Amino acid sequence: LGFIIGAGGSALVAKIMGEGHKEKAQSTFTLLVIVSVVMGIVLALFGQYFLKDVAISFGADGQLLHDSVLYGRIILCSLVAFVLQNVFQSFFIVAEKPALGLAVMMIAGVSNIFFDYLFIVTMNMGLQGAALATVTSQCLGALLPIIYFAVPNSGLLRFRRAVFSIKAIAQTFMNGLSEFMTNVSASVIS
Repeated sequence: LGFIIGAGGSALVAKIMGEGHKEKAQSTFTLLVIVSVVMGIVLALFGQYFLKDVAISFGADGQLLHDSVLYGRIILCSLVAFVLQNVFQSFFIVAEKPALGLAVMMIAGVSNIFFDYLFIVTMNMGLQGAALATVTSQCLGALLPIIYFAVPNSGLLRFRRAVFSIKAIAQTFMNGLSEFMTNVSASVIS
């Protein structure tokens, strides 16, 4: 989802911006972030409901089933943040701030390592600690761009009042479908 909206949406927003419609581009950007949040929530709820069945279909049982469901339920709490991280990476490029996007990714990655140590080693939280470390780092990786795009900044994008456009959403999904298929193919091969 993050790859579809990130790749497809950034292409659309860049096109609109290139046509000289900066406010429309920013409004479309905001709309696509809202769509990302809504779809992330729907997918997280869907995942919570079917998580145990999916784990069983992959052969998990006993302790592995318990651990898989526990870890998955915690991780799904940050699905919206994970989606937003992927979406924002593409939009940092459109905003002409790719180095900022890299910095956010690095902060999130390093914070995951820090929180893994804190939760697993220091606080002895085990599997739950590992999941919470990931959730915390993903939330940080989504929150920093939200703050950046919410305040006046030196980039080309920031949040504006969104205007609902089914056409913009459809174009985004059509543009991003190839990126999505590339990621699905790589995941299946892995």
